[in-house]
Amino acid sequence: MPSKERLAQQKLLQQFAQQYRDHATARKTINILGISCSTVNTDDETPRIPSSEKVLIDALGYAKDSYDLAHCEANYSIKGEYCTWPCWLSQRKKEDELMGVYNLLVDRADVIIIATPIRRGSPASLYFKFIERLNCLENQKEVYGVDLLGNQQMGFVIV
Repeated sequence: MPSKERLAQQKLLQQFAQQYRDHATARKTINILGISCSTVNTDDETPRIPSSEKVLIDALGYAKDSYDLAHCEANYSIKGEYCTWPCWLSQRKKEDELMGVYNLLVDRADVIIIATPIRRGSPASLYFKFIERLNCLENQKEVYGVDLLGNQQMGFVIV
């Protein structure tokens, strides 16, 4: 039998999910979230835009905000609830800005496009860092049965 804490968390997640679905239904537009996982140095004397990011920007038609993401701490191994919505790392560390991305993914985006280059047969390391940090969304679905990303469409730009 589930604990009171688990049932309370599940109810909260169900309320979030319903709120996000209501927001999506009420919108008169389709919101597209583009995520660039390119890792090219753009701060030197000859900056350049990574090719996968350029394709993404061209596809979206505008520039983007930038977020600084911390590496996953594998907090699930400490306590399962630490790696469900919202991510415990994002709640504890102010310098981690993934909470803003989570909110865009879950509450604002109807379509999500992830862009990454392929290097040595694999996506960029930032792609893996980002995907690993999405574990909290997957875990809350598996642990509590609440899917916050059920309605979004997904696409990739791979260069």
